[in-house]
Amino acid sequence: MEGKVVFLPFVVPGEEVECALVKEKKNWAEARLLKVLQPSSHRRRPVCRYFQSCGGCHYQHIIYNLQLQYKAAIFKSIMTRHGKVPESVVAPIEALGKEFGWRARARLSASDSGGEGFGFFQAGSHRISMISSCPVVDEELEAMLPLPVDLVRQAIRLGIGSCTLETGLNGAKRIVFHVNSITKRIKKLLSKFSVTCDISVSLRDKKGCISSLDILQPLCVYRGELAPEGLYVPPGSFFQANLLGNGELIARVVEYCRIAGGNKIWEFFSGCGNFSIPLAVSGFRVTAIESDRCATGEALVNRERNSAWISGLHFVNADADSFIRAQPRTEWPDTIVLDPPRTGAAQLCMAIAENPVSTVIYVSCDPMTLARDIRILSDAGLQVIKSVPIDMFPQTGHIESVTLLQA
Repeated sequence: MEGKVVFLPFVVPGEEVECALVKEKKNWAEARLLKVLQPSSHRRRPVCRYFQSCGGCHYQHIIYNLQLQYKAAIFKSIMTRHGKVPESVVAPIEALGKEFGWRARARLSASDSGGEGFGFFQAGSHRISMISSCPVVDEELEAMLPLPVDLVRQAIRLGIGSCTLETGLNGAKRIVFHVNSITKRIKKLLSKFSVTCDISVSLRDKKGCISSLDILQPLCVYRGELAPEGLYVPPGSFFQANLLGNGELIARVVEYCRIAGGNKIWEFFSGCGNFSIPLAVSGFRVTAIESDRCATGEALVNRERNSAWISGLHFVNADADSFIRAQPRTEWPDTIVLDPPRTGAAQLCMAIAENPVSTVIYVSCDPMTLARDIRILSDAGLQVIKSVPIDMFPQTGHIESVTLLQA
């Protein structure tokens, strides 16, 4: 094993431990922790009783300040080694001041073989950890746990494999069941949840169709000077799980657009208008492109809610790659805002590289795909001015970031 990297979770650097090898490749290996022989002074007792059996958290055994240091070092290493970004433009990691109770959305699943209830996946497997509490979710969401066992068992027997619990800034609570198709039998069973749990219940099928089983209370994910009447999302649509962090992302994107100058913006992967509406409220002319019809529909509602503060905002329901390649160069904007999924936006960045704009602002939840895409943009003459990691997911290894690139 000499000279080979060994990945060993749930330890702190400098500790003496006993471990067992579970996988070995040519250049690396994986091991499992058996016992901590000499603990680090930075080790702490995890708050959650499901830690290590549940795959949701990775760092609860490490004091929070050290978590931040590790994440900052990981982000900087990826950006400099893979993105070829100078160290000087990588900012220190930003903490949001809330180590626990930050998550407003959580997806629960049944194991592949069915089971007695919904829970979180264990790390690297399809086994389920059944939970009745979770310290990283907010109080409203945690109060929804555990779900009624008898109803959950019936739901699983009907083939329902997962559900998402969601809470909003306005106190709204809802559960969205993910189903293959919406049938009368499923509706009859799941309508009982709203009575039992006192929450709104919705269904979302594989095609994105939504059916609400009661009077749906809108779920607010942001309200502030950049969207005075609030931003809302429909059941099952993506929104940032950390609502406090979402406000920070919005402020950062608007700030960078102001730094960039220019007035015309395209935003890709715009969802329900999370960035496009605050940008329009700030006086920019924005075209927002989103492929999810449901999200685009809610974005139009959000625009109407905030219409008193908006003059130039246009939503387009289209695939990002198809949209950008169909636009004549004379119609291109001053700034492009990207907020892609974890897989990044390589094809879109290649299209941008063919006709570089003066500014790109890239919101990322995966440093590796960010670094890959930055290389594409850098080769076209766009350089990173500033890249800021934000700890929106404490206790986990995930890192959000906002990066400003200019020609």
